[in-house]
Amino acid sequence: MAVTLLFGLVTFFYFLVLIPVYLWSTADSLWGGEDYVTSKKAVPVIAEILTRRGLDSSLLLDLGSCRGKFAVQLARKLPKLRIVGIENAHFRVLFSKLRAPFLGSRVNFVYGDLYATDVSKADVVHAYLPQEYFESLGKKLRAEMKPGALVLSYRVFFPDWEPVEVVQIPGEPPVEKVFVYQVASPI
Repeated sequence: MAVTLLFGLVTFFYFLVLIPVYLWSTADSLWGGEDYVTSKKAVPVIAEILTRRGLDSSLLLDLGSCRGKFAVQLARKLPKLRIVGIENAHFRVLFSKLRAPFLGSRVNFVYGDLYATDVSKADVVHAYLPQEYFESLGKKLRAEMKPGALVLSYRVFFPDWEPVEVVQIPGEPPVEKVFVYQVASPI
């Protein structure tokens, strides 16, 4: 009886809340937004990078978090990591906020412009965005992030930064890479 009731409530939630919000967020992307979703295969690679560098309990900002899939998957791999997903599409943020608790995630998703976001307290920034954003984003991150902070990008790179590490995603085409950068001290 209790299992049937629980199944009914979950089904009700999915059909009356999550599916319509998902459809709205899809429509949101058709109305000018773009979906750049970090591959599921990249998540364990990024988790290993953070763990190896002692950043598995730090603050990570996911700039352009889309529907929150990457942030939620990473939070499952690294439960002590504090993650904030920043997204500029209202429906995607709403979808992420509604879905995350049901996936056992405590990721915080917020609506915001990545260029207006305060990145000064972040230990790590992750970004998977159109390549043309990376020149201006790189200037912002260099100016605002603390020296030694880590910047991770998936598939795309900062044109005027030298990565400290480039990791190929196992079993994927050569374009599937994680670029690891470290913010230098101001000169």
